[in-house]
Amino acid sequence: MCHRLGCLRELSMSSDRQWMYNRMRDGYLNPKFVDGVHVFVQFAISQPEWTDGLRIRCPCSMCKNRKFLETENVKLHLVQKGFVPDYYEWRFHGETTTRRNYEQGAGHTSAYATESLGPYHTMVMDVGGPDLDFDTMEESPNPIAKKLYEMLQAADQALWPGCEKHSQLSAVARLLNIKSEYHLPER
Repeated sequence: MCHRLGCLRELSMSSDRQWMYNRMRDGYLNPKFVDGVHVFVQFAISQPEWTDGLRIRCPCSMCKNRKFLETENVKLHLVQKGFVPDYYEWRFHGETTTRRNYEQGAGHTSAYATESLGPYHTMVMDVGGPDLDFDTMEESPNPIAKKLYEMLQAADQALWPGCEKHSQLSAVARLLNIKSEYHLPER
């Protein structure tokens, strides 16, 4: 295991994350891969707005960032199955688009990209692409788009004053998920 802080920082912040896909070396687990998995898990749990309590999304090739698992199970899955293909930017674990823009040499980032994006904003930004910039809109949005922007603002509203972990939207989404999982009736 890598014991130097510089080595850990290099693994997590490096734009070259080839270690993620070099799991085996000479028939054995690659030590750099194991170190990288530990760094990845530490990064993921350091982003509380992207976790589900003590669980994080599992980026293994089987779970594909759809399941929340405990960190030890995530490590086990990654060692056994490897990372989902092309997951160089850890966007489901809190890595922002600011880092990507900086590394690609874009030279600038919009004010929107410099904020720490929540999962709902990230989803809209993924669909809209890198050219989507809310700050430079020339005309007012149509009623349907305006409703979308209002919903995005609601995604940022705290569940109660001082609550930083959950928004009103995340609480409602979580309740609907529980309702769906356990087949709860409307009333």
